[in-house]
Amino acid sequence: TIDAALATHTLLHVGGPHRGGTTVLSDLLEAHPRVAGLATPSGALGSRSAVGGGSKGPLNEGLFLQSVLPKFRLSTDPGELVLRLLTGTLRQNGTGWGSYAYAADAHLTERNETGLLTEQSRRKLMTEWARHWPTLAPPRRVLLEKSPTNVMLWRLLDALWSLGGPDGRDVRFLFIRRHPLAVALAQRSYLDASHLSVRQLVEHWLYQQESLARDLDERPDAAARVRRLRYEDLAADPAGTLATIFE
Repeated sequence: TIDAALATHTLLHVGGPHRGGTTVLSDLLEAHPRVAGLATPSGALGSRSAVGGGSKGPLNEGLFLQSVLPKFRLSTDPGELVLRLLTGTLRQNGTGWGSYAYAADAHLTERNETGLLTEQSRRKLMTEWARHWPTLAPPRRVLLEKSPTNVMLWRLLDALWSLGGPDGRDVRFLFIRRHPLAVALAQRSYLDASHLSVRQLVEHWLYQQESLARDLDERPDAAARVRRLRYEDLAADPAGTLATIFE
């Protein structure tokens, strides 16, 4: 059951800007024998060999493996992106890597702004993700879910897992950030954000980081379960940075 899984595992959500280091961080964490990440079927669009077996890729992000949370028209399907470009919807504000955080339903919290904070949503979300964790058996005691959009949705996720009661629940959040210019330049090389200027992409980065900072101010009770780190520190000292995470 969901409550049994939460009582015997740590559920770790990883988030941060697109092209900001979430995949690198997740891959490094999943190399640990106690960590299980989400995996997509072999041969799926964008799949690649995972550390320690299985298949992974852009579609292994939790956002694409569920039907409960909003997806903000984010996509890794080149055909869909080209169609959006031809129809003009690629430039729609509040969608895609470069502006999704501006969407009306992008920042969701325990206040239940869109009615998703229900037991039905909790069970459906866990059931859909559980299909993609390789195993729930020991020694993999950390279930990792990575979606860049978690930086905006983490308070709702925290509230969803709390519906079964806080006792025995170990839910944590890890957010990585990279220098905004590096993120903006990396995002502009992809069709999803190629129509936006570097300034617009930097402003979107700032919007996400300011939202996270406000969230942490409003939720001091969650401070002990939320960690933030810089991509540059991870790149400079991977072993040392990971050691602080696993402390």
